[in-house]
Amino acid sequence: MKKWLSITVVSVLILGFLVSTEKIATSAPIELKVVSYATKGYPSLAGLDYYGDLVRERSGGRLQIKWAGGPEVFSPGDLLEKCGQGIVDLVHCPLGYWARRAPELGYDGLPWNVNWEGLPQLVQATWIPADKVLNKQGVKLLCPSNYTVVMHFFTKKPVHKMEDLKGRVIRGYGLMPAKMIESLGGSSVVLPTAELYTALERGTVDGAIYNWMSFMDYKLYETGVRYVVDDPLIYGFACGVGMNMDRYQKLSPELQKVLLDTGREAAIWSIRYWKEENERCKNEGQAKGVKLYTLPPDEAKRWRTKLVGDLTPIFLGLKGADPQILRDFIKLMEKKW
Repeated sequence: MKKWLSITVVSVLILGFLVSTEKIATSAPIELKVVSYATKGYPSLAGLDYYGDLVRERSGGRLQIKWAGGPEVFSPGDLLEKCGQGIVDLVHCPLGYWARRAPELGYDGLPWNVNWEGLPQLVQATWIPADKVLNKQGVKLLCPSNYTVVMHFFTKKPVHKMEDLKGRVIRGYGLMPAKMIESLGGSSVVLPTAELYTALERGTVDGAIYNWMSFMDYKLYETGVRYVVDDPLIYGFACGVGMNMDRYQKLSPELQKVLLDTGREAAIWSIRYWKEENERCKNEGQAKGVKLYTLPPDEAKRWRTKLVGDLTPIFLGLKGADPQILRDFIKLMEKKW
């Protein structure tokens, strides 16, 4: 009897050990490796870092976003394809970088009628069509916005009206911004950021569509750029986090919800954060002697009417894009947020 009792006790202990071992194994955190368009430590990663912390906290440590590298791993323009193929779990990038593969993603280069206060609602509204675009590429959009820059005209000579741009060579950074420059009467040229300082210094370009944070970071005030049209041209808000769709679908509904809920929360936090950063850099720029000019209401209305009239047919005519999704973005652009 004692022998069988001993065997039973040992068996229970072994079974308990196996069960506890299984629990430990199943509770091991799921690591999601992310590749970003930016180098580790770059300021634009603040929103990604916040999102990662939020995911870990809300999942109770079951999900952990781990840094796998920046542009030294894959070119930013290739990240959508790599994620869709499952080579990368997560990607972090301005969606417009992928417009050659998915033209609809150039939407944040449109002349949105928005300000900082209305941006959370706009980001939420554009999340739906943007997610549809990424789904076709095998990617789920988890966080629609975690880095926001406001684009203005930064120039060497004052710009007070549309006619002042005539004959000026202005640096753009993609299709829609280039068309925006041309719509308002300027000549556009696309230059890498690394070449902009020298081009401004030498007078190869007369100005740029740019943002305050990068302007101060690259010290462009040293090149003779002294004037900024304070009216925003573009709210560059579509820098998001995408996940391989197959990997996403293998997660439990609970963890999927964590990723999406925290993505929404991180987007709102990021808008507040980047608004403060924008104001800080603007103040620093003014301290360096940069002068701001606000368009009179009639002139501002004239600019918007011209931009909407010229850019709408260009956007709707993008080849290789889903016509319905293009129309969805245009309908959102026509609203005031």
